[in-house]
Amino acid sequence: IHPHERAAAQTIWVSLDAAVAEGDAGPDSIADVVCYEEMSKQVSAIVAEGHIDLVETLADRIADALLRDSRIRQVRVQVEKPEAIERAQSVGIAIERLQTG
Repeated sequence: IHPHERAAAQTIWVSLDAAVAEGDAGPDSIADVVCYEEMSKQVSAIVAEGHIDLVETLADRIADALLRDSRIRQVRVQVEKPEAIERAQSVGIAIERLQTG
């Protein structure tokens, strides 16, 4: 972790893919839909808590938060830093987590 990475906010991109359990309400039921806006708000709240040294830690926290929704069975979280390396469009990581229990 470079000192300048702690000194100023960095741009990040977060991408989410969620595998969702099918509900009993039938097709096109709003009750079975996981709200992407709510997922986005959860990510924003985690980021707003303050600096996190590692993108891996950020991705883990996001995955843990999203998997608290019992409808989400699996989540893939990708965190990228588009300004980290001059000659790269972005660098980052992706993790996948399964709901346990």
